[in-house]
Amino acid sequence: MSEHVIVGRDPQGRPVYAEVPSSEEIVEQLKASPEWQAFKDRFDMSESNHTLLGWLYAEKLGDNPGVEDYKKLLKNIILSGGVVTVRGTTFEFELKQTEPETATASEIPRDKNGKPLSQSQIAWGEMARWSNQASSQEIKERRRTDPAFANFYRLNIERETSETPSTQFQLAGLPAGQVAASDKLQRFAKLYQELPTDRLKPRGGYITLSDEFKLTKSQFDNFVSQASNAGIL
Repeated sequence: MSEHVIVGRDPQGRPVYAEVPSSEEIVEQLKASPEWQAFKDRFDMSESNHTLLGWLYAEKLGDNPGVEDYKKLLKNIILSGGVVTVRGTTFEFELKQTEPETATASEIPRDKNGKPLSQSQIAWGEMARWSNQASSQEIKERRRTDPAFANFYRLNIERETSETPSTQFQLAGLPAGQVAASDKLQRFAKLYQELPTDRLKPRGGYITLSDEFKLTKSQFDNFVSQASNAGIL
């Protein structure tokens, strides 16, 4: 529910209140706006696009933005053709793709809600599944030779190690609860240093350090690399 906050005082010194919408109301109003519909019509609602949108909300709008702030940002993204700079790097939103007409309804992969997946969502899923099975060397080589996979890998790792306000993630279509990189990496590094060496080897396809860290070999290698780069290993 919205709340009333003091925004100033009248000539008699009495407080002047204004109604401020809640996070849920902001989400509802934005997603009912023509700006949001225009964004959805042009750009694919893929995992990577959701991630980019969450980063832009957090970096460009700051604390407590209003609905008009979000709408203005969406307009600017559309006017730029989807080319944006965030976190010091230039990215490009994936354009919406039309599903192949030759595919029958039963052949089109769907999400848990029964909605058809876009080509970029299908590709994201393939890369995610491949990453869980590939060795660290195979991942390194594919990042070098496959630009799409390199972009997927960077976005996925940065998303996992990012902390963004819950409202921003809601608006980007992402889970509200994200764990800060430093906290999670420090927990991983602590277990890595304390556990005996035989616990750091795969068993049944996984390296299990704790209930939180049941990792494939490539995921384990990624954590080791991140912790080393952060100087805590």
